[in-house]
Amino acid sequence: MGHTRKSAISENVFGDNTNVHQGDTIINAPQGKVQISSYFGDPQQLNLEYVPASFNDANKQQASLCLPHTREQMLRDIRTWIDGNSEKGIYWLSGMAGTGKTTISLTIAREYHQKKRLGASFFFSRGGGDLASAKKFAATIAVQLAEQSPELRRLILNATRLNPRIGHLNLYNQWEKLVLEPLGLLKSSSIRRPLLIVVDALDECDDEKDIGMLIECFASTIANVKQMPIRIFITSRPELPIHLTFNRVSINLRQHFTLQGIEQAIVDGDLRIYYQHHLSQLSQRYMWNQRIILDDVIQSLMEKTHGLFIYAATACRFIKEGGRNSERRLLDLSASGSSASEAEKELDNIYTTVLESSFRAELSSTEARELQPEFQKIVGSIMVLFDTFALTDLVDIINGQKERIESMLNNLRSALDISEDDRRQISILHPSFRDFLLTPGRCSHKSFRISAEQLHYDMFERCLTIMHGSLPKDICKLRNPAVQARDITKDQVDKCISFPIQYACRYWIQHLEKSGRDWMNHRGMKDFFWTDFLGWLEVLSLLGRLSEGINQLAGLESLLHDTSKKKNFQPSFQSQWKRVNGFSKDRPSETDITNHASDSSQSLGMLIHDAKRFAFQHGGIIEETPLQIYCSALIFSPEQSLIRQRYHTKIPRWIVPSFRRRSTWPRYTQALWHTYPAYSLAFSIDGSYLASGCEDGTIWLWDAVTGARQRILEGHRKSINSIGFSPKEELIVSGSADGTIRLWNSKTGATQGTLTLGEDVRKVVFSPDGVSLASLSTVPGSKRYTVCMWEVASHAKQWTFVQSHENTVFLYGYFKPRISFLSDGTHVAYCNSSVIGLLDSKTGKSVRILAEHGGEICSSRLSSGRQMVGVKTFESLELFDVQPSVRRRWRYRYLITGGLGITFSPDDRILATYKGSRIELRDTISGDITHTINCDRYLSRFAFSADGTFIASTSFDNIIRFWDLSVSRQRSATGSDFLRRYETTTSNCARFVALISPIRSLFKTHLFIWDAQEMMMKQNFRITGKSFVEGMTFSPNAQFIAIYWRSGVVDLFERESGENVFTSSGAHYRPYIAALLGSIFSPNGNLLVLCTITGDIHIWDIRRRTIVHKFHSKYPGVVFSNDSTRIAYLSSRERLSMFDLETSEHLAHIEVDAEAMTFYIFDSKDRLVLFYPEKSNDPVQMQARAQVELIPDVIQLKHAPSHLVSLKPVPAANVVIVKLAGRCEIWDMTTGMVMGSFENTGELEYCQLLPCKAHLRIDEAIVPLSKSDSLGCCSHRLSLEGFWIKRGNEKLVYVPPDYAFALIAPVASDADVSQRSRDILSDAAQESQDE
Repeated sequence: MGHTRKSAISENVFGDNTNVHQGDTIINAPQGKVQISSYFGDPQQLNLEYVPASFNDANKQQASLCLPHTREQMLRDIRTWIDGNSEKGIYWLSGMAGTGKTTISLTIAREYHQKKRLGASFFFSRGGGDLASAKKFAATIAVQLAEQSPELRRLILNATRLNPRIGHLNLYNQWEKLVLEPLGLLKSSSIRRPLLIVVDALDECDDEKDIGMLIECFASTIANVKQMPIRIFITSRPELPIHLTFNRVSINLRQHFTLQGIEQAIVDGDLRIYYQHHLSQLSQRYMWNQRIILDDVIQSLMEKTHGLFIYAATACRFIKEGGRNSERRLLDLSASGSSASEAEKELDNIYTTVLESSFRAELSSTEARELQPEFQKIVGSIMVLFDTFALTDLVDIINGQKERIESMLNNLRSALDISEDDRRQISILHPSFRDFLLTPGRCSHKSFRISAEQLHYDMFERCLTIMHGSLPKDICKLRNPAVQARDITKDQVDKCISFPIQYACRYWIQHLEKSGRDWMNHRGMKDFFWTDFLGWLEVLSLLGRLSEGINQLAGLESLLHDTSKKKNFQPSFQSQWKRVNGFSKDRPSETDITNHASDSSQSLGMLIHDAKRFAFQHGGIIEETPLQIYCSALIFSPEQSLIRQRYHTKIPRWIVPSFRRRSTWPRYTQALWHTYPAYSLAFSIDGSYLASGCEDGTIWLWDAVTGARQRILEGHRKSINSIGFSPKEELIVSGSADGTIRLWNSKTGATQGTLTLGEDVRKVVFSPDGVSLASLSTVPGSKRYTVCMWEVASHAKQWTFVQSHENTVFLYGYFKPRISFLSDGTHVAYCNSSVIGLLDSKTGKSVRILAEHGGEICSSRLSSGRQMVGVKTFESLELFDVQPSVRRRWRYRYLITGGLGITFSPDDRILATYKGSRIELRDTISGDITHTINCDRYLSRFAFSADGTFIASTSFDNIIRFWDLSVSRQRSATGSDFLRRYETTTSNCARFVALISPIRSLFKTHLFIWDAQEMMMKQNFRITGKSFVEGMTFSPNAQFIAIYWRSGVVDLFERESGENVFTSSGAHYRPYIAALLGSIFSPNGNLLVLCTITGDIHIWDIRRRTIVHKFHSKYPGVVFSNDSTRIAYLSSRERLSMFDLETSEHLAHIEVDAEAMTFYIFDSKDRLVLFYPEKSNDPVQMQARAQVELIPDVIQLKHAPSHLVSLKPVPAANVVIVKLAGRCEIWDMTTGMVMGSFENTGELEYCQLLPCKAHLRIDEAIVPLSKSDSLGCCSHRLSLEGFWIKRGNEKLVYVPPDYAFALIAPVASDADVSQRSRDILSDAAQESQDE
């Protein structure tokens, strides 16, 4: 974190006496000496953030190399591997702490650096901030590799240019773009071979998942870069997760050596040389008595060392720091004995000796008593901090006196790396010193005992103090509300946000979790969420750490929930909501804040829960554009959101929301948007990823926490029917309608194998041990299905089971064959239309029949629990115990209204099913419904998260939604997200949206009414379908909805009650409304026009529910006058007739050319206007003219447009929108005058006057309706482009997709809203910059 630098690398061709660039310095290495000098690179830089993790960075200046004649065989073997022709490109050296791994790494790195064959090095350091993280690992390696040749630098530079967001990609993608692909494209002649990369202390990376990913990166590099040898040298402790990951790498790519395998005699010989070398130097320096370093003294030291080089290094450093007392220190170390022989005990002894000797001579008795708390505060804080600090920053973070801190640390130079430069980080020389101080029982001296829990709690409180009042809005003075986080430089962030503030924002929750303390009534916690929460999110976004913060916030809520359970809290949701929500929208008084601070832990829980929902819901846009916290997230949070209510004054004054927010948070926590429908879902075993298989044959991988899309896997030619994660390996399996099964690496996305069946693969599932894979496939149109078992490693087919079935229709589909492994792996459950049974997983033989009927099946997940199979049919839900004998546990009867989804929760306590638009969760013991999730949409698939706290569902609107089961239990939210359907229509007022699912049979379906102003589902009516839905439309006042069915029937429904006002009968009406030639409703909403396929026009009186007028015409278009008293229709090809509805008389017949006429319509003064496009003398030009009733003159346009594409009348505004090539014009309907123009490359599908009467919505653009003198060229128009409200090319406000019908009107704070729109927008632009 504090170590991050910007690369400044220039084009450079190396000669024999070369300056090798490392970060911001040039390391000149003549004759093995290292000198540092300034370097200024050219302006063409690699715009990468890296960390000083190479072997020769300043933080390694005290690290020692292997002495001559030590580690000779070890180093010789490593050199042979590097220089040889072995295909094993990875060398893993493992060893316990203190066995000298880093010394070996430094020696090899320096040696090959001098040979100009070191490509890069990265030395991890636990507790070193970014040095303990893999976040910038790929960039750091790439920056060093770029110095190896101009060609490699050019390739890496191209990668950064092609991927400007490369720093925000996941670890493997960064490695792939910055390292793997450039190395793969590099010509072998352009660089010295082989190229060595050194990675030291891999176990000190702070994320176990990242460790596994790095090993995958290394293996992929060795496997794919063939034109030149790559050598990757890795050291780590022999930890089990690293072992397991390396075991998955092909033995042909790696070799392993453990330092514990070296003969003890060789280790003792090396240690003897080490002691003799250092003690001899000290003896000469301090004029020791030569007898001191006799063999028996060295032998005594070696016996205490137990093969640990860190003991030897610490002992020599401790002796050296003694100065004139060094001789005494040596004698003390060699004489002090211990009955314990373990290496750890001896290491503890030397650390104890170091501490006692460092403070004994300098402390008075009073100071000795005061030592423990001061030692705990200063040294203990360094031990528990998650990053390293310079002295100046350490003073701030622990709130101490600089002189006292310096005095304390100067005594510990034997264990700490301390520089004379206050700006350099203070670090621990070896992690064993931290282990010694923090592990209970290891430090025996009471003055140096450290309470890690108390220190973490103190640091938590200190972090809150640092953040309080230090996180203002727009902390980096960005001013632009849409500036992206990736465009803000690290230098700019560091200049505006001090390192202690950055640290506090990143780690305060981690310190709290580590403390284990009760914090539920902590005043500072409430103050943080009341005053600093939004600033915290902004800082995390600027640091690129928002996903970490959201994860920590979710963990904080879980921690609070667990603590509450231990204390048997039973919070009342509504009462606590009232208590927390009991403040005005104005800034709360000090009394209010005091009252809030004294609230119970339940109110804090409500506050944390709301903050988590806020962060989850808006995390995507906040991560991309930090200032949209204030311009979008606050605006589109619900009315009852505590965060929105508290921080609403942070909304810029130039934004005035003109819509009604939803009242509460939606039931879903995230929505992931697909291009195509997703037919299958699966969570990874560790819960970090969600995979979705799509209709177009792609697989999308998502971060299951943040919702960020990680990768798209391509290879299948048809839809993905089934998908799954291996329980043991990082594999994904997918089955497709293209007749193939593919195996993928979930980390890299690489294809691991393809199995070809030639049949539609309906289901694939891994065995519980991950060794085998079962598949079910069918031949379309056939009654046969095939179950196959495959060995994953060899891709060999083990057995085949073939059976026939009948397609049994049930409402919305068929019973389709399914398979599922039992959790113990011994059997495979299968089903078809007539039977449910078990197959032996070894032989494929049918061994048991569970039921003589078909259905959907699933099996329990826990191998240690009872083996269960859930069965769902169209009329019942059943649960079977299948071992030791078959027994039906329970059965419930009901009629399914759609879908056969069924699955167990990860702990087997819940059996989840979906019925149409509702997910029901049942207790597996009793069968009772524990709670229900109403999704307001028909689901196609759903899946439990790995921990069982979330359900992901996919529906036919191409959206994956996450449902928080804790939220669904509260049942506090109602239909609260924008529902998209195959058939939709919007009312003229743009407030209501009607949605209906297309159906194929005469069954019940649902008609939904969405209120875009209140952002909630208002009605959900069950109606009887007549066939396919072909169209819908609202009446002008949105009182009625007309639905056209393909069968020729029209239904009219009342919007509020859902009453079927009437159903047309006796005539076969045309299925589509005459959208271009008029409306089927009269403006007053009392009359309805329907056209039959025989050429008749029927006008229905809605109040009387009868036909009042009939006309005959081959042209179905009818237009009403604005007062609803007249209509116009084409009675023939040459005649346009006008009819008076009150007198039932024709008023006029106008001779026209129906083929040439574009449209006819009544204008705002009820005059009939006819529009013709006609050719002029110039064949390229098109002239449009408007013919107006009772006006003999033809009104010619003063502007003759070219390439007229289409026209759309907007009678309510008395204008016509004309589509031209790449732009649109607004014409006055009566005069034909051009009122304005604007760019538009769309299809001109939607034109409407908005309720404000001052703006038009044209497709996705919001255009002011004005006179030509104020509209001009519409340069101030607003547009909705890609979910952004823009003014011209300037982005202003991000609009979440589920608020697509909300209108945001930017206005100046001091401007009259009713004044000129042009001035309003100009003022708003100026104010947005001023803020």
